[in-house]
Amino acid sequence: MPDRIEKLRKRLSELEAELAALPASEIDDETRVLIEGTVSDIEAAVRREPAQIEPESLVERLERAAQGFESSHPALFELVSRAAEALSKIGL
Repeated sequence: MPDRIEKLRKRLSELEAELAALPASEIDDETRVLIEGTVSDIEAAVRREPAQIEPESLVERLERAAQGFESSHPALFELVSRAAEALSKIGL
C-alpha cells in the first residue's frame, strides 16, 4: 500500500500544478474550490484510518468536480481521473 499512496501523492501534486497553471478565466471558482478542497481532503485521508473518512467518497467528489471540463481541459480531466483511480485502488 505505501507504493500506491506514493503514486497517489504524485498524482495529487500533478493535479495541483495543473490546476494552479490554469487561468482563472478557464475554470469557474466553484469548480476550482471543489477540486482544491477535495485534494486537501484526500491528502488528509491518506494520513487517517479508512473508517474516519466521510461517507461521500473522495472518488465521487473528484468525479463531480471533473464534470463539465472534460472537453475544455483534457489534461486537468485526465489528472482528476487518474487521481480518482488511484483512490479506488487504495480503498478510499
